[in-house]
Amino acid sequence: MMNEKELYDRVIEDIKHRKERISKGLINSIPWGFPKFSKYVVGLEKKKIYLVTAGPKVGKSKLANNMWIYNAYDYIIENKLSTNLKVKYYCLEESKEVLIAQFMCYTLFTKSKGTIVVDPVQLMSTEKELPIEILDEIEKHKDYIQDFLARVEYIEDVSHPFGMYNDLVKYAKANGTQTTKKVAWRDAEIDDVYIPNDPEELVLIVIDHISLLTHKTGENTGLAIIELSKYLVKLRNKYGYSSLIIQQQALAQTSIEGLKFNQGEPTIAGLGDSKLTSRDIDISFGLYSPYEHKIEEYNGYDIKFYKDNIRFLSVLSSRHGGAGTKIALFFHGGINYFCELPKPGTPEEQKMKTKITNVRNNQLK
Repeated sequence: MMNEKELYDRVIEDIKHRKERISKGLINSIPWGFPKFSKYVVGLEKKKIYLVTAGPKVGKSKLANNMWIYNAYDYIIENKLSTNLKVKYYCLEESKEVLIAQFMCYTLFTKSKGTIVVDPVQLMSTEKELPIEILDEIEKHKDYIQDFLARVEYIEDVSHPFGMYNDLVKYAKANGTQTTKKVAWRDAEIDDVYIPNDPEELVLIVIDHISLLTHKTGENTGLAIIELSKYLVKLRNKYGYSSLIIQQQALAQTSIEGLKFNQGEPTIAGLGDSKLTSRDIDISFGLYSPYEHKIEEYNGYDIKFYKDNIRFLSVLSSRHGGAGTKIALFFHGGINYFCELPKPGTPEEQKMKTKITNVRNNQLK
């Protein structure tokens, strides 16, 4: 156990270290891809546990991919950062092939500046043959896609908390050194500071979604979620790893009575299977679709125009400021794409509406 001086010295050294990193042109956080939102909510950092919640089929997994993974990757590439992003993605719901196809669709859209709009169903020639020019366009971005896949590891064969924890501890041991210190009163060596081989590595653990966890003893989902949450705290505190858990809202939250109460907006109280995750997370985000609830106007936005192409992102809770922040986003589910919408009723919004109409017209038929 550290005494007061040791604790003070460790914290002050960390403050100095983070300050020096900025002076050297390094970063301590990666801003979210939403500029206005990032003014109030600190971006992706080491040693944080994040949570995204929403009702079924609202797009929480797509937001997780866009906001945490695609955005971080693009920010590192565009700014030529030395940050080494390593994502351990436990895909409990969708296959790795589907997730990679989604990234390819995102790549086509962003690299073509919105002129190529192809969803995974079309990309995989499910109903009609994919035009050769689309395949040629993907090949142009082969290096970009392969570099992304070198940073993002999709894991399909581990679905229980201890298996995930064991996998991540093995990774930590293979990619860093655990220092120890002697405790006089116990006459023993105990773990002290973990030193990664690459100080610029940012490890992000993604679990999508936690209601699909299995428990090694066959116990219920709620107990599996509690176990996972405790492991994520250990991984954060010991190794500096960050985590993102995706959690559905309880069915009661989206029931008729729930809609009467709050129009189906996500809440911490509405977390499904176990609300205890809220005790361990650093910041939680809610995603909401007014169109799903047949609302014609919301926060000044004309939902009749946007239809299913609008979402509202809010900070439900935070240990680090920004709680209550809410923004409107343009959303295209087929390409895992989100971007901030201008304030309603402004000339900027009208320009955005024109762009959205063009995107709809560019959708591969």
